[in-house]
Amino acid sequence: MLSSSQKKILKSLLDLYKDQSEPIKSEAIAKMAGRSNGTIRNMMISLRALQLVESIAGPKGGYIPTVQAFEMFRMPMPDQWEEVPVIVEGKQISASVSDIGLSKIPSPAESTAEITISGDVSQIRVGERIIIGPTPKSNLLVKGEVMGLYPSTGKLLLEVSEMATLPDVSIGEIATEKPISVKPDTPIRATAEIFAEKRISAVPIVNGDDELVGLFTTMDLAKMIVLDKLADNISDALKLGATTEPCVAPPETSLVKALRVMDECGLGRVVIIDGNERVTGIVTRTDLLKTILEHY
Repeated sequence: MLSSSQKKILKSLLDLYKDQSEPIKSEAIAKMAGRSNGTIRNMMISLRALQLVESIAGPKGGYIPTVQAFEMFRMPMPDQWEEVPVIVEGKQISASVSDIGLSKIPSPAESTAEITISGDVSQIRVGERIIIGPTPKSNLLVKGEVMGLYPSTGKLLLEVSEMATLPDVSIGEIATEKPISVKPDTPIRATAEIFAEKRISAVPIVNGDDELVGLFTTMDLAKMIVLDKLADNISDALKLGATTEPCVAPPETSLVKALRVMDECGLGRVVIIDGNERVTGIVTRTDLLKTILEHY
């Protein structure tokens, strides 16, 4: 059971987060709840222990309510609520992070973090490399090595090697605009020449109204050659297995969301479309990673 003070402070955080959809500073919570800033910070320690609050470090950091907090007050979660991924030794596991607590050391890369996992922590071992994030809104990414594991509480201790906030950039800002496209009646030989001349590995397939109907890649071409089933044109290629449902997203999609879309689709690129399903750009996983690296 929460005390009346805990309930008031948590409800204030929920209301502020609902309006702003970003990490909330302790000063803002203090003002709404009518408490001192010190009281808020102390209270957040207990709320974090109860897995009701997630703390985010950095200039854009603050506090974010967890799923449990929304459920406790029977409040609908924001539409943009997303789980915080947990990647162990390069593979994402079936778990999410509900809290990240960082030690107060000047250099983030020399600090430790107490991570609260929602899910089966038996999938994690001491000494394994782990990546936490990106977190909702703040896009915080924490990398490190597992120092300690406490299955009974769902917590692990992480020696942080790197911590960064991913850039707030949309795919529309970095995409290749008006990419070369082909139509269903385009000959395969002509498409192969496009790959060679333009040094690209994929082309969107559009119909007579320039609406997206598929994607043809160098991998599709290679498979046809290996199987000795080289199609005459793109239409035949679609029948033989070319991608009919490529990854798509609007131009305002964030880099983080685009990476998740690619993972869900199992493809290395996203075709950017407008409201009429017409192609306006294309962005690859390499484009996204290059943009992220340029910020650090």
